[in-house]
Amino acid sequence: MEYKIGQGRTATVYERDGRAIKVFNEGFPYSYIKREYDYGKLAFENRADVPEVFGISKKDGLDYIEYELIDGKTMEEMLIEDSSKAIQYAKIFAKIQSNIHTIKLERDDFEEFFIKRIGYIKEFDQEKIDYIIKYAKSLNRHISLCHGDFHPGNIMFSEDKTYIFDWMLGNSSNPLSDVCRTYLMLKTPLAYMSVPKEAREDVKGILSIFLKIYLDEYSKINNTNTSEIFKWLLPMASLRLLEHIPYEKEWLLNIIDEEIKKMSK
Repeated sequence: MEYKIGQGRTATVYERDGRAIKVFNEGFPYSYIKREYDYGKLAFENRADVPEVFGISKKDGLDYIEYELIDGKTMEEMLIEDSSKAIQYAKIFAKIQSNIHTIKLERDDFEEFFIKRIGYIKEFDQEKIDYIIKYAKSLNRHISLCHGDFHPGNIMFSEDKTYIFDWMLGNSSNPLSDVCRTYLMLKTPLAYMSVPKEAREDVKGILSIFLKIYLDEYSKINNTNTSEIFKWLLPMASLRLLEHIPYEKEWLLNIIDEEIKKMSK
């Protein structure tokens, strides 16, 4: 028997015979599904805190990945239940991501995951694309395991353990690119525009605290600073455009223009 236990933008998750079956929407690109499978498996093999990945297959014309079933609550759910713990959770969040980034990889996704994808951005002319690619290539290529979609909704607490889900944007790159990507996801207008008007200022405030503590804690653990993290802002904001997230386009374009202006001075 199968029981539906969750649904997102790209897939529906079922419980079947004590395992989690993530069934992807019809027509969803197989390359992204395969990347989630490969990086989930790679993370598990390197002893990251992730569910075990059992296989990738197809049923009734739909691709699916079979995972270890984890029962718990996401960090996002727990923050909604008790926002007074934002500082505590932000520190845990930074530590979990730091642990991922200690895993060094031999494979290098830079050309495929960054450079090639920048070329697909329809909002830019070729001159701007070339500029961003040249800038991205100038950044440090220190290679670690990166999640690519690291936010509180992808962290689950189960008893005394934490698990990291959804490796669809997993990659091997500079870990600061991963942190910068997380910064954008925590700063996005979607985070507060998608809640009732009367709650928006409260959500903004909680996210602001969470984001500051997260960046401070990550920087302390890894002996870095936000100026190094924000060197990745131009390419990461540019790549975020490819996802067509509600409320984000103008916000991202402003960030990109501001970063280019700074570099031109």
